[in-house]
Amino acid sequence: MVAMRNYIMVLAVCNLLQKEIWKMKKLFTCLIGVLLLLVTAGSSSAAHIEIVPNQPPGTVLNPGDPFSVQIQLFADGSEILTIYAFDVCFDSTELEYVGAAEAWPQAPFEGTTTMFLDVAPLSYVAPDTVMYFDGFPYPYGSEGKALSPTTPIVFGTIDFTVVTPVKDGANDVEVCYGLGADGFRINDVFVKLDTNGPDVAPVPIPAAAWLLGSGLLGLIGVRRYRTS
Repeated sequence: MVAMRNYIMVLAVCNLLQKEIWKMKKLFTCLIGVLLLLVTAGSSSAAHIEIVPNQPPGTVLNPGDPFSVQIQLFADGSEILTIYAFDVCFDSTELEYVGAAEAWPQAPFEGTTTMFLDVAPLSYVAPDTVMYFDGFPYPYGSEGKALSPTTPIVFGTIDFTVVTPVKDGANDVEVCYGLGADGFRINDVFVKLDTNGPDVAPVPIPAAAWLLGSGLLGLIGVRRYRTS
């Protein structure tokens, strides 16, 4: 009789534990769903980076020629940028770094200006032969800066000398991100915007590349482009 009573008690406890485990699983599933929703919301920004060559259409790039690009940020009118930090990387077999000049037509913003910090190659990453640069932080005030789909924020110009231009379909200049808090804080969410840059090649640069600076290609969802 005692054994039967103990058996019934064990069954009751097991049943109770099973119910609690089911509740925990349900709660865990809900939490995962919320997290996924937050991640999706953070990554759905309309902002995009365009790296636009400064050379006029029809330019043929040869070894020894100067080559420069502008780094531009576009977004829709509902997005606010508050702080950001990113790296610039380039193909060191095709381009040699010359210098960088910050550009902020809307500056100073609450007493701050853009600034390139420690612009020097940090590491060589095989097999893409890419040189990474130190992060470029641009802090803003608490109100942030409203972004525009037609008027970009121009972070600055990067100057290079062409070494050996190769039409390989690979990006030779692009924005990339280091470890830590690199990214763009847009609408209070840090996002790492996908960016692509030009493919330096010994052929005329098509006029289509300059549509990038208008923001039109970014608005229709074109994310990959090159100058050849």
